[in-house]
Parts: sequence; C-alpha cells; structure tokens
Amino acid sequence: MAETLPASGSLVSSEIKTIFKDRMDELLVDLGRKITLHLKSTVEDCPNCGFNDATRRSNRKYNSSNPNTLNGPKHRAFSDGQICPICNDQGVLKTPRSTMYTATISKKVSQAELLQSGIGRMDKIYCKTGTVIDSYDDVINCETAFIDGLIFERAAEPIKTGLQTLIRVKTIWVRAE
Repeated sequence: MAETLPASGSLVSSEIKTIFKDRMDELLVDLGRKITLHLKSTVEDCPNCGFNDATRRSNRKYNSSNPNTLNGPKHRAFSDGQICPICNDQGVLKTPRSTMYTATISKKVSQAELLQSGIGRMDKIYCKTGTVIDSYDDVINCETAFIDGLIFERAAEPIKTGLQTLIRVKTIWVRAE
C-alpha cells in the first residue's frame, strides 16, 4: 500500500524552522566546547634554495634571486653544498594549519551508531561531535582533531543533519594511537 502524507510544508512553517535553527545554535553555544581540527599542511618550494627532483630534497644551492628580505625568516645566504638554513635540506617549506570550532561532544557512542557508520568495533575509544554545517569541508580534510585534550582521527564520514535545512555536521572520531 502506498504511503499517504500531508502536503509538503503544511505542518512546519518557515517561522518554526527558523526558531529551531536559532535554538540549536544557542544549545551549541551553551553546551559546546572548542575542538581543533588539524588540516593538511601547506607546502611551498623553499625560496632560499632549489629543489632536486632526483633526491626529492634541496639541491643545496643558494638562490640569490630569493625575493624575501635578506636575513628575514625566509632568506639566509649559505655556501653551495651546505644545508639550507631555511628548509633544513627539505627543499620545501611546510606550514601547519588548524582551525577551531565549537562542538557538542559525547564520549558515549553506542554499538548501533558504530554499526550504522560502518565501524562495528567497540574495542577502541570513540567520541562523537556536532558542529556547524560550515565545518563540513574542514572535517573531511582534517588529519586529526584535538578534542578534550586528546588526539582523534575521523572514524567515519561526517553526516549532515538538520530539519529540512542542513545545519549540523555529526562526526564519529576514534582515539589516535
């Protein structure tokens, strides 16, 4: 037998949806705690030396055309054959990136939630978070998360949730080893 439901939008007005979102935001502010997402580092060529494709490291030759200010944080002269003092022989500079969000945090993750997320193992330490929808790309791209003083890795794909309008990102995390 076919399902019969009322017409779309006839029971929940846009005013009620707005109130729901506002109250959910207030709950996040009142009950949430800060989490830090550690994103992939940016990588750029070292301006102080060249890169050797064969060794995948510095070519150990000073780049006198370095556009940065002499003796600044990215420009130090050195003798050819020596280790570049800027990149320490790497040939590239890696800059760590992170961002913070307010999130609701729960250390109680049920077996059913783990199974729904495709995890199915209870032998590790898990937690779940709920953050604003704008955090979705950062949650997808983060390498680790700092939650309540511990380092976690994403255990499953984050899920966008809400009442018709997606307003939260729910994520299950596993303690990093």
